[in-house]
Amino acid sequence: MKKLLLAALTASLSSTAFAGWMQQPESAYIGLDYSWASIDVGDNVDLGSALVRAGAKILPYMGIEVQASYGVKDDTFTTTVANPAAPPATITYNHRVKNNGSYGIFLKPQVDITPSLTAYGMVGSNYNDFVVETNGAKANGYGTGFSVGGGLTLMLDKNLGVGAEIMHYDSDIDALNVGVRWAF
Repeated sequence: MKKLLLAALTASLSSTAFAGWMQQPESAYIGLDYSWASIDVGDNVDLGSALVRAGAKILPYMGIEVQASYGVKDDTFTTTVANPAAPPATITYNHRVKNNGSYGIFLKPQVDITPSLTAYGMVGSNYNDFVVETNGAKANGYGTGFSVGGGLTLMLDKNLGVGAEIMHYDSDIDALNVGVRWAF
């Protein structure tokens, strides 16, 4: 009987603690960032985007976030290749990269360093959409890939904060995202 009472008490306390842990009041947030992205194609292509984000904590040390961006800065680069018809002559191609934007979803492991400063990681999937125009011909440079990164958020008051993060999208896109956060 004592064992049954002890088991019932343990189960009751652990389920109460677990329920309280799962129901911690957490605020959701939205944010607006500027994103500086660099793509390595032998020459760096630098792009810019306006990025909107929304997310919330789903567990004490885990959040979820969605992002969507709209391209606001495009770039150009050149490539030079050997001319097979007239060696050792070369052909130079001028490329223009149009940034159409991206969207993604991420898990966000996080820890509060102080009551107002949070460090976090980001791991998820992101879709990027680019158009590369070469001497009048266009090719789509879109795709979905694994993304990882991390950053810091500093809350200036209960509802307003600033954040910065470094992200690695797909296999060749690195970005710095800086912006404001509104908690509600």
